Amino acid sequence: MRRVTCLLYLAGASAQKFYAVAKMASTTPGGSVTGTVTFEQDETDELADTTVTWDMTGLAPNGEHGFHVHQYGDTRVTETLVSMAAHFVPFCDPPKYIEDDEGNEELVGGCANDQKHGLPEDPPNEAGENVRHPGDMGNIEIVAGATSGTKTIGNAKMSLRHTLRSIIGRVVVVHELRDDGGQPYGNAGSPIAFGVIGLGNPQTLGQTANTAQAPTTPAVSKIACNFEPTGLNSVEGYALLTLLEPCEPSSCKARMQANLRGLTAGSEHSFHFHEWGDMTRDFSVPGELGEIYHSQGVDVEEIEVLSNGEAQYDVIFNTRNLVQHVGRSLTVHAGPTSASATIAAAACGLANPLSSLEGQTDQAPSSGGAGPSGGAIALLIIALLFVCVVVGVAVLYYLRKPIPFCGACIYDDDTFSVLPPPPPPKTTTVPPPMAPPPDKV
Repeated sequence: MRRVTCLLYLAGASAQKFYAVAKMASTTPGGSVTGTVTFEQDETDELADTTVTWDMTGLAPNGEHGFHVHQYGDTRVTETLVSMAAHFVPFCDPPKYIEDDEGNEELVGGCANDQKHGLPEDPPNEAGENVRHPGDMGNIEIVAGATSGTKTIGNAKMSLRHTLRSIIGRVVVVHELRDDGGQPYGNAGSPIAFGVIGLGNPQTLGQTANTAQAPTTPAVSKIACNFEPTGLNSVEGYALLTLLEPCEPSSCKARMQANLRGLTAGSEHSFHFHEWGDMTRDFSVPGELGEIYHSQGVDVEEIEVLSNGEAQYDVIFNTRNLVQHVGRSLTVHAGPTSASATIAAAACGLANPLSSLEGQTDQAPSSGGAGPSGGAIALLIIALLFVCVVVGVAVLYYLRKPIPFCGACIYDDDTFSVLPPPPPPKTTTVPPPMAPPPDKV
């Protein structure tokens, strides 16, 4: 019996888990919310129950508050749900209304059971199905501005790895009001706290790896990384990674843009993705966010600060997909090498498809592994032709030779002219008129 118990203990101790973390913050600048929300799931089953644990302070008012996962981890606009969108619902074929023999219509097919708002504690319908958005996590209780607890989200609704149901790269939100289960989203009001769900550092669970991953269907087309000033981070701004269309599996390209502020004008900074998007770690400590990460052709290295104090980045990469970078962190180092201290970091989430980068310069993007673009080649050819013309004119001028299309237009004398002088006018001698013949008598 003791041997069996030991074996069971070892089996449980060696079980790996998918792990994700959201560092919570106030939706309004200068707010007092701090804390974390973590998600754990058995690695052996991508649709196993997910354990959600939270611990937050600085919230108000007391009472129950809606607690949801929203569609995009795009937090440029946190006071409303514009960039984060509504509750998470996985991609699927739209459900259809089917009419039965009695003329009654029923919503079936696709992800019909994911399309309607509900609470985790709601009983299943007559068919034994749980009907609610996969992002619906019910309510949490706030007492004296703080809240903590654990709940299990089941029914194969959300995942940390599943191709459709993964919440990696999305955002977890606490709302101002109680979720009453009503339609369409529980009447929970505006968001008061949020956090991007990033890949957790597995060392927290005593693991060496964390294979959680963002959804792959539909293909990830945009990634957003929002830098916000905190106690450790004086940098603010936004980075956007966009898959360019058309995109064939063998020839996809991605454009990465960034616009950051809070850095010294003219300085250079090492700029990288790191393995883990766990913003609860002290990113100034080497290794807390894992190793520098680059994959699928996306290899970010350095960012320069312009004279106006803005750090701008605009590079095109050859790539196969972007999913591997979702949920990781994007970091800025103090100096031009990765050996310098990390001074800013942001967890990168799934971007709203309507996201764009404001304030970017108009300069053409450079190329990071994609080779020069057609436009760049055309500009280079035009520049070379212009140089050749200037050099040719200078040589002809030095040798005092005629210059095509110009002649003597730049000389000080009349050595050359545009046209040869006209020939002298021709003179013709007109014979005098002949005397008329004498009259015949």
